[in-house]
Amino acid sequence: MPNLKKEQIFAQQQMMCDSGDWGRALHFPSGTDIAMIAQAKRPSKWLLRWLSQAASEDISVRAIVTLPGWFVKRKSSEGIPVVNPKQFGFLFPHIPARPLTTAMITRIAHQLDQKCCDIEIV
Repeated sequence: MPNLKKEQIFAQQQMMCDSGDWGRALHFPSGTDIAMIAQAKRPSKWLLRWLSQAASEDISVRAIVTLPGWFVKRKSSEGIPVVNPKQFGFLFPHIPARPLTTAMITRIAHQLDQKCCDIEIV
């Protein structure tokens, strides 16, 4: 690795998250990425439909893109949150709470268990 100053390393690891007319974009030092946001939207929409149908009630699902090792600078609070995992503590207070009943948590847990735990214990 070349002999870089701390400021140069920080600049190489900084990225910006932007909302605009064309949707969300992630701006890295090496270029712009719009696929990562779309990639996060698809499974969240699938999970929303699947859980809502399985639980027979509307379920709220929210995608989050995490970029470990990057300093993330958001230019807008719109759209999918993009954060370094160390920023979770700052993110969650800004997401409105959608309380779930104990019965709903049980139904969701059951559906996830049915879908994800298909390993037999011998």
